[in-house]
Amino acid sequence: LNCDLLAQGAESILDGLYALGGNSIVDNHTLVSHRVPRTSSKEYFKGVLDGRSRAIFNGKVFVAEGADGTDAQQANHNLLLSDKAEIDTKPELEIYADDVKCAHGATVGQMDPKQQFYLQSRGIPAAEARTMLIEAFAQEMIDRVADEELREYLADKLGDSLAHVEVIS
Repeated sequence: LNCDLLAQGAESILDGLYALGGNSIVDNHTLVSHRVPRTSSKEYFKGVLDGRSRAIFNGKVFVAEGADGTDAQQANHNLLLSDKAEIDTKPELEIYADDVKCAHGATVGQMDPKQQFYLQSRGIPAAEARTMLIEAFAQEMIDRVADEELREYLADKLGDSLAHVEVIS
């Protein structure tokens, strides 16, 4: 996905959510180019990976010379549910202008056993507790969708994909 911001005041918002299992692979490559002053972009991707799945996130924000006043934010957060799942994440900034506000980052982590234990200590079965935590991680991305019907569809699809997640006690 390539996005060129060519007019002052232009804004780009790129959101993504991927939930993978088995031997699935997803490959996300984005380029947001700030070509003129006072443009903004927000890029936020989250991933949930199980089994032997693999994800790639390569996001680049380019700020051209003279594109002062650019505001660019980029993040990629991932939850690994299996020791065989893999994420290669590479957020990038390439900046040739002054007076910009740009940030990027990535996280890769596993389920916090203390969170699952907390839910289980309140009587929630292990499988349900694990699903609740995964859905909470991903729900933020679904909530960003403006269309209610599409939001419900995505929540159902996420629930379907989580139904196959292996529960590790």
